Amino acid sequence: MSENRNLSDVAALVANATDLDEKTAKKAVTATLYAIQQLVAEGNKVTFTNFGSFALVHKEAHTARNPRTGDEVAVPDRWKPKFTPGQGFLGLIQQTQAGSKG
Repeated sequence: MSENRNLSDVAALVANATDLDEKTAKKAVTATLYAIQQLVAEGNKVTFTNFGSFALVHKEAHTARNPRTGDEVAVPDRWKPKFTPGQGFLGLIQQTQAGSKG
């Protein structure tokens, strides 16, 4: 079963793959995530070839149903971030998961 990982885990992998120490790698990962958030919040699409793309999508207002009571609930329009994985990412997942089942 998979474990939950966090920023420190990602930074350790980045530090291991580069000549950065873990503290600097953590700053770089944090800055990268912040930059992606800022660009997407401004309405830009951010694409990393073979990894995926981040975009902003608009969800129209609609009426939904409360599953407990059955009452109709008005859901206002809103903006949501969306991530679409790229072919390289999807391929790696399939390859990794196929190898782990056995």
